Amino acid sequence: MRTLLYKHLDSKLSSKEELELRTTIYKDNNTQWAKLGTNIISHKTNCPNACRYCYVQAWKVRKDKLKVPDIEDLTEETRPKFVLDEKRVAKAWTKRKKARLYIFPSTHDIFPEMLASYITVAKKIMDSGSSLLCVSKARLPCIKQICKELVAYKKQLKIIITMGSKDPALLAYWEPLAPSYRERKACLRFAFKAGFRTSVSMEPFLSNPRPVIKDVLPYVTDGLWLGPMSYSKVLKYETDKFAEVSKLYTQEEVKRLVEEYRYNPKVFFKYKMFRILG
Repeated sequence: MRTLLYKHLDSKLSSKEELELRTTIYKDNNTQWAKLGTNIISHKTNCPNACRYCYVQAWKVRKDKLKVPDIEDLTEETRPKFVLDEKRVAKAWTKRKKARLYIFPSTHDIFPEMLASYITVAKKIMDSGSSLLCVSKARLPCIKQICKELVAYKKQLKIIITMGSKDPALLAYWEPLAPSYRERKACLRFAFKAGFRTSVSMEPFLSNPRPVIKDVLPYVTDGLWLGPMSYSKVLKYETDKFAEVSKLYTQEEVKRLVEEYRYNPKVFFKYKMFRILG
């Protein structure tokens, strides 16, 4: 897909290749990493990170009629609480003839109070023969414990740290209850030095992504992924804040990014970025 994208930018695609590219990039953006995901919190509760742009939160507002949490003045100690889905935690994962790849978790983050359950379920999934993408705006105590408990599963596990900016003010607004950039980078370094496969997700990137790319790429074994923020009218954020971030996702800006990292084998782009290019 990467090759097709650059051939498209160079106007060198055949009609068959053009059709393949356009057919692919309009697939579900969430399946670009893996087609399957699993989670262990109740669908009737939101992820306590309460990120203002969260597409899962928007989906739950529409489908499950959950309220958008009032996150003003909340702290790590007073953040919204989740409810564990005990049936999912207790679920038995039978041995598979053909291995599958799961994003776990796919609709919530990993928190200290669920850590033991997360590790238990992760082991069951990987013991069944499948592999995992552990995606998190990571907390260092959690990552340290995950690396310790799952050291025997290194070949089946990739740790993906989400970090959209180094700017504390931007993170405080868009991801008010998530860990700081500094802590997330420390998680990435720890997992990398512990010998795990590592990636970074910058979806969405909330500011010029170049400083983050330069800062974290030495600790990435697989790939760093760039993607834009999606607009949702059901979520609570200031339109001028969204308008400011949206300046990063113009066709001109995206093309500049794509061309700049054209020959970097570790920098990748989500389908939404391809769509912006037209």
